[in-house]
Amino acid sequence: MSETSRGLSRPDWETFINAHELTHVGVGCVDWEGRLRSKQYASEKILASAQLPITSAVFTGDPVEQPITTLALEDPANGYPDALINLDEAVGFKFPFDHGGDGLIMLGCITGDLADHCPRSMLQKELGRWQRIDRQVRGAFEIESYLLRETTRSMAGKSPEALCFSEAFARMMSFIEQSDASEFLNSLTSCCEVMGIKIRAVHGEHLRLLETALAPAQGVTICDHALLYKSIAKIVARRQHILASFMAQASAAAESAGAHLNLSFADGIGRSTLVDGDDLLLSDEGRFFIGGLQRYLPELMVCLAPNINSYKRFVPPNISPLNNTWDYENKTAAYRVAGSGADRRIEIRVPGADTHPYLALTAVLTAGRRGIGERAEPSAPSAGNAWSDSAPSGPPWPRDLSAAVSAWRGSALAKSTFGASFVEAYALTREWQLAAFARAVTDWELQTYAYNA
Repeated sequence: MSETSRGLSRPDWETFINAHELTHVGVGCVDWEGRLRSKQYASEKILASAQLPITSAVFTGDPVEQPITTLALEDPANGYPDALINLDEAVGFKFPFDHGGDGLIMLGCITGDLADHCPRSMLQKELGRWQRIDRQVRGAFEIESYLLRETTRSMAGKSPEALCFSEAFARMMSFIEQSDASEFLNSLTSCCEVMGIKIRAVHGEHLRLLETALAPAQGVTICDHALLYKSIAKIVARRQHILASFMAQASAAAESAGAHLNLSFADGIGRSTLVDGDDLLLSDEGRFFIGGLQRYLPELMVCLAPNINSYKRFVPPNISPLNNTWDYENKTAAYRVAGSGADRRIEIRVPGADTHPYLALTAVLTAGRRGIGERAEPSAPSAGNAWSDSAPSGPPWPRDLSAAVSAWRGSALAKSTFGASFVEAYALTREWQLAAFARAVTDWELQTYAYNA
């Protein structure tokens, strides 16, 4: 899996700012919901600084921006301290929507007292552990989404069954229908190209989905590209008065949306460590990596499926993994071994489109690394229908958000990887979702009970 651009390091983005005479530049970080949070700073401030503040409140809002009052950061007694973004290690990406196409967005890590709250920093720490065992991590997300002929205003009060999906993706890979979305797709791919985010393939997927396969990158860039791609897709759609949605299940009539994570590993001189001598089977390292996924991802499921809606994917007849299984070239398995030679990779098919890319990759890497260290043997390959209850499988993963939060809270691996304070804080944010949903009355309840109860 070849590597794509990593963006602009500090000397490069300083040169870019000066060459294009930018007056202001976006500086941002990723929040706990997997969203890019940014603010505009004057260029002279950026060029003269090593750190810049961003409010810690970016970590305290739920998906609809309601403050999560159970969090310590939301407690007035703590004074709402600023978080600091480290500019020395920030990566710059050209932003085609500012200054006639000459803008810049810089993505950095939180430093100082709130560093333990930064998902990007957590991933970098885990990547450091892989470097210490002489391994390079390469990979990319394949992200599915819905294109809705809606606006935020038109969606107000609508039921899922009333949503207007783009007809461009009503049929899988239909040359004719996909042409209806050419304006959106051309703008999307062009903007990503400007930013250095390579799109390997894009097409209509099964039942109303758009699938975009990002080109492979290395390390933290895997997630930077996923974060920026989702942001750009939403911007392009809004400018065309439609919506790009990355929720896991938008409607019972549509297929669920996944974010498949493809990973490969190489040693210090770039040789794949997943390939066995005959290039047909996994190496011991690859096998133990999958054993680690089967053993430990059930504890870390909340990182891959972070929302109540995430678990709708794991209900038939969705084309999503139902069991903790693996196999070669089998899309019914949770972990699919695909490709050959230098392109040999493990595809983790569990995350939904709503996954937090940084937390998901950190969870996958720490589970797999633990498996390698423990020489964890996986189950037998499923060798057939991995959706079947009789398929060889690892321990079952949680089937709803409540169970996932309980497993997360009790996980020693979660605490050692993410830090005990973050484990508890993140659990509180998920419980906030659960409490809000418990108070809500759904369309299904209204239709079922209003007349019949």
